[in-house]
Amino acid sequence: FHSGLPNLGINGLELGMDALTKIQEFFYQEFGPVAKEKEYNYSCPSTMKPLRVESSVNGLNQIPPWVKIVGDVRLSPFYEMEEVSPLHYGLCVV
Repeated sequence: FHSGLPNLGINGLELGMDALTKIQEFFYQEFGPVAKEKEYNYSCPSTMKPLRVESSVNGLNQIPPWVKIVGDVRLSPFYEMEEVSPLHYGLCVV
């Protein structure tokens, strides 16, 4: 859709960024820092970061209907990757 008529469509970029924010909030709530990380001198806790954003190729005056956000999860050894897998299938495929 034309950017002058945003009410006629869904902006994939806005939706993707909002979804990413919620997914990260949930991740950091569930896999936040633990005391042992300090004890063992870990420089940072578990992380979930976006690394690449892809979208439809439109003119500059068109709202992108879809977006694909690819990222990376790094867990400290005090969590198991199996704990994250349900998040991947339940939240990250939007």
